[in-house]
Amino acid sequence: MSDALKVYRKNFKTIFKKTWIAAIICTLFLTATLYFRLPNLSLHNWGEANPLTSFLVQTVIYLFTILSAACMGVSVYRLFNNRSFKWNLWRFVKIYFTTIVISQILGGIIGGILFGLVYLSTKASTTASAIVVCLSIVIGMVAALAYIIPLSYAMTKYMINTKTKISQLLTMAKEAYRHFGFILTMFISMMIISFAVAMILFIPLFILIIANNEAQLGALNGDALSLPGYFPYMFCFFAALTIVAAIYLGLCLTIGQVFVYGSIEAQEQDKKLITQYENN
Repeated sequence: MSDALKVYRKNFKTIFKKTWIAAIICTLFLTATLYFRLPNLSLHNWGEANPLTSFLVQTVIYLFTILSAACMGVSVYRLFNNRSFKWNLWRFVKIYFTTIVISQILGGIIGGILFGLVYLSTKASTTASAIVVCLSIVIGMVAALAYIIPLSYAMTKYMINTKTKISQLLTMAKEAYRHFGFILTMFISMMIISFAVAMILFIPLFILIIANNEAQLGALNGDALSLPGYFPYMFCFFAALTIVAAIYLGLCLTIGQVFVYGSIEAQEQDKKLITQYENN
């Protein structure tokens, strides 16, 4: 992780030059999406007066938010594979939709099991019910880690190693399970660091969101709106700053994932060389 941070700091100017356009576009649409999702008396009244226009505007914003986020991801992976934007975009779309399908299938199975356990807990005694609920939570957390960790490794390898194919997703997952402890340790380390940094970065935005929600919900219920006229501009400004910071924090985590992938690849190559030497 320390090596990833060193590389990130030393090459930040180069990284920024190659990603700032995608980052700004993504920030603009994410800020607009956040603003539209919060309670707002003016937008509420406008939406009621122009329902079709409101639906079309929000649909366009949400679709472009997804597209801009994909373009941001593509611009990041281009730093490592030196392939064209079109090539990376098509590859990103394939792995993204493949993982969505897999997530829906596995999520349905695990969700069904957890729902069954929770349902059984309602028929049991209080003590047995508490045990079943705790067991369900543990199963859910283990299943999430068992899915997220190999998936993150497989996605990283697929986007960086241009020779890999989508049909090798299961093989890449098996490779991740062989190094599960190492990936889990790095994953937890990155999550702890990113959570601590994110909590600091998001404090101003959290305060503004709380202030907006309390004032706007009161206004929607008939109270006078207590927010100053400049509040929307201030909110969008701080939201944009926070989102930009979050994007580049996420980019740092991506570099960490790349280092994990590179370390595992080196270990796998060493094993192959040792096996060939022993066979000869």
